[in-house]
Amino acid sequence: MAELSPDDINSRLNTSVRHYIKSSFEDSEVLPVLPGEKAVTAHNLRGAYAEIATHFFCPPNQGTHRFLQQHLGHVIGESELAKRKNAGATEHYFHYFLIGAQQQPLGEKGILLERVERYRLRSNWSLNPLNWQILSQLK
Repeated sequence: MAELSPDDINSRLNTSVRHYIKSSFEDSEVLPVLPGEKAVTAHNLRGAYAEIATHFFCPPNQGTHRFLQQHLGHVIGESELAKRKNAGATEHYFHYFLIGAQQQPLGEKGILLERVERYRLRSNWSLNPLNWQILSQLK
């Protein structure tokens, strides 16, 4: 696949990906089709991921938009983040909301941050460059 262009990859995989999304997320009603749309899309999956990532890992004192624009790849690196306070593309990912077993909204942010930090300390997690990047986002 390395020799293929992004357009070639898309043309080869789009149908398979759409069918998988339909059967695994839409038909099972894990994700509803948004008003005005015909189907659950890969873009919708990114929106659901954004909501889940915020709930589990966004520091409560950090703005959701700022957290997501980094984790969705809309801004990469500290210098880019400093230049662009809020990437416009991130606005398109705020359509889904988490609900609990009793149908209550789950609005808390960063509920797993303490557990991740305890694990890191207990396991003497190797601090390679990727892990440093992950940890910098968690603090």
